[in-house]
Amino acid sequence: MKYIPIGYQWTGDIFLKKRGVQSGPYPFDCMYSTPLFVYHMLDLLLTKNMDVVDLVRNYFFRCSGRLTQSVADHFTADDLGYALHDPVNHIVFQGDYPGEETIQKYIEQFTTLRAAILDSGDAVTLVYVSPPSQDAGNYTIDGVCYLVDVFQTLNQIRALVEKHNPQVSVVLFDAIKQEDPATLDPSIQYCALQGGSTWTDLIPQMSVVSPF
Repeated sequence: MKYIPIGYQWTGDIFLKKRGVQSGPYPFDCMYSTPLFVYHMLDLLLTKNMDVVDLVRNYFFRCSGRLTQSVADHFTADDLGYALHDPVNHIVFQGDYPGEETIQKYIEQFTTLRAAILDSGDAVTLVYVSPPSQDAGNYTIDGVCYLVDVFQTLNQIRALVEKHNPQVSVVLFDAIKQEDPATLDPSIQYCALQGGSTWTDLIPQMSVVSPF
């Protein structure tokens, strides 16, 4: 079994490491992303079979802006900010630096991701973790939350990956409860969390309800 975090940031990656089942690293482990962005990247990688170098250089790691953070997970535009920002896709590479070393890192991670889904022969579990609340720890850029239509997009991600690996499953840990679980594909495992003020509050709750 390959366990692959798909956002919205590193909570899933850290949880999988604590469980001893992280099989990466993968591209979405430690960045701020949206399900829509993840869907588009998987479509390029799997459906369009795009060259990984082209994907990373021209579609994934495109950072024309910078952000700063005054409150946890709430970003504002700042030309001198420390966080790299793709304003087209509304994603943040918080711990990365511009340059060839970072590009090569993501080329390796996308190569690993493609192999995990297509070539390993293993079942794949995609893991998505929501923000801890609708206020504290809720990912925004200049006051706008881009985590919208999450359940619908997770359905689309599952369907896309299933075309390439029928042994795919999705686990959703949800602390904000903004969307109706009835809209999820029946195969997606929905795990309700109590929430908290930071991502660290979610890890113990995930340990209790996790199906793996």
